[in-house]
Amino acid sequence: MNINLNKKIFFVILFLVVSVSLLFADNLSSSQNANRQTAIRCAEVAKSFLMEENYSQALSQVELGLAYDETVSDLWYIKGMCAKLQKNPMAEILEVSQKAFSYSDWTHFSEDLGIILYAESLINTGKNELAYEVLENRKDIYSRDAEYLRALSCYLLGDVTKARSIISSAINVFPDDIRFPKLFYKNEYFSSVFLDKEIDDGALTLASKLNSKISLWTKKCSEILFYAYFFEQDEILAQRMIHQFFSEFDVIPESIPTAIKYNILSQENARVKFENFCNDGIDVNLFKKIISSFTEEKQKILLVSFLSKFSGVVTYDINNDFIIDMKVTYNSGRPSFIQQDFNQDEVIDCEIVCDFGTPSMLYNYNHNLEVSYGTYPFIDSVKIFDDTNYFLVKNSFSWTNIDFIEENLCMNYMFYFVKPIFQENEINVSSLFTNSYRISSQIVKENDVYQKRFVLSNGLPIQSTYSKNGIPYANAIFEGGHILYRNVDKNNDGIYETTEFYKFDTFNHKNFISENERRDLYLELFGTIDALEGLYISKISIDDNSDGIAECSEEFLFSGKKTSWFDKNGNFSVSYEKFINPENQNEIIEKSIFTNPINKKNITVEFVNNVPQKLFDETDEYSILQNDITPIFWISSIPNDELSILVYNFFENNDEQGKVHILEFPKFPNIRILAIKIGDNFFAESFEYEQELF
Repeated sequence: MNINLNKKIFFVILFLVVSVSLLFADNLSSSQNANRQTAIRCAEVAKSFLMEENYSQALSQVELGLAYDETVSDLWYIKGMCAKLQKNPMAEILEVSQKAFSYSDWTHFSEDLGIILYAESLINTGKNELAYEVLENRKDIYSRDAEYLRALSCYLLGDVTKARSIISSAINVFPDDIRFPKLFYKNEYFSSVFLDKEIDDGALTLASKLNSKISLWTKKCSEILFYAYFFEQDEILAQRMIHQFFSEFDVIPESIPTAIKYNILSQENARVKFENFCNDGIDVNLFKKIISSFTEEKQKILLVSFLSKFSGVVTYDINNDFIIDMKVTYNSGRPSFIQQDFNQDEVIDCEIVCDFGTPSMLYNYNHNLEVSYGTYPFIDSVKIFDDTNYFLVKNSFSWTNIDFIEENLCMNYMFYFVKPIFQENEINVSSLFTNSYRISSQIVKENDVYQKRFVLSNGLPIQSTYSKNGIPYANAIFEGGHILYRNVDKNNDGIYETTEFYKFDTFNHKNFISENERRDLYLELFGTIDALEGLYISKISIDDNSDGIAECSEEFLFSGKKTSWFDKNGNFSVSYEKFINPENQNEIIEKSIFTNPINKKNITVEFVNNVPQKLFDETDEYSILQNDITPIFWISSIPNDELSILVYNFFENNDEQGKVHILEFPKFPNIRILAIKIGDNFFAESFEYEQELF
């Protein structure tokens, strides 16, 4: 009967549990679906704002939608398009387009559009191989944007034949899209003029096809007529095209050498136009080519004067993808400011400030470094942006990421160009430590500024000082690069009353310090500076009265700690030790050692799990007794109840730890009591005057 009843109860409970679980799961699913529908609705509204070019409202709806469901790809795509149309940095566009691509959950836009935006952002940030892979994985996507990106990625990867093939087909399907002929002309022109590559038959064949359609594109892009001229094999037709260009359109920097060659512009006018172009920035290769095209002596002299006073911008395209990687601003003919963006995400990687062509400061934003130069390329100091400063020994450490190349541009005038240096070994903490004579670190915590200063010799710290809001509170001494001890002012009275002693053990330090304690310790000692693992506090001593003699100390053991107290002369008085029994992890052993003030012997009391077990001195062991009258532990024998109560009353009025008291009571004139408090325990021994203690 009971068994059946229990079964019924069990099945009822089981039914309820399952029902509640299913209900919860259903509610959860319903909630998730509601969130997704809200996110989709936000995407719909954001799309409308995007079409209206109301980017702020579109982004507002995007952020609202992402708060409900971040897996909806349309939201990320709209965010990416807003960033693109507002000309935000490529880094931002790449990040959001990658998320749209990875989630692959589309409702209002085609997935094809997301793939195209992602591939475009990859190309614009120099990730050409990945862009090509993304496009190749979706060969079914065929559009003018997709084909353009395919052709562009092929050019950037060096597959010229395939790039030409895509362009040749694309102009048949998309004859009005100026990007395809422009892509061909610019790439082939650059390869021929600046990389000294011959114009092969494949290029000439496609150029002939494009040149026949040139009238379709010249009104949209005037410079395309100039590039078309370059590939025209018919000399008469070529001259006609170039004259048409100069008569109908404005001069472009690339056209100046041609204008000089055909006497379309006077060299004086050509020079003036060149100098004007330099104000807005001009490609380094084009800069050199234009200067080399001048032949008139007078103009060369004027060019030399211009170069000696040159205050303009020269741009560098390091990997020949028509995206600027570096800008060099000149002042009085010498580099004064250099900006580098080698990953092409439109977020500056590095800036260099020059003093008349010589770097004085370098800011590396990728590695959060601020470098100050002494005698270039030797570094005076390095500041990590988290406020750690390294002051280096003079002429001990050289590092740079640029080189200066002098070139004879005109009439033996030597002009300074910048060449990037891509080093495998960037500045690191280890190299800075090795070459520093002083290091300072600073952190802000709860509106207080904590600063640490280290003095080094031969790359190793020998001394450090610690300050809070500019007021010193600690100093430390090192040996062999490891901290030996630190004097600390714990109560901020200007007196260093605490001394911390340290040991270094890479293998066993975890037995002395927990992970949280280790983290806090390293933050306190080194701040943001890297330090070798294995350091721990081995001992702390305290001198509260500032007489140069410690009153107490705390020593950290393998699985516990030992606390000791000393008298006014610095002599041992009492100690307390607590640790886990290495032979039995369930036992906590405590040892209290104090000095008998009469016979000067050290007495040891041993506890196991808070219960006194042994009491012995240097020669003998004694019994520990206790009665029901008081909680006092008596050594060897228990006196009468009245005397026990008197001793206990003394302890109630005197709570001092570790001090041995010799008590006398008028009612018991021939008896003295030796009494001490250790932790929460009281120990006492009675003896007669004539009797020697222990």
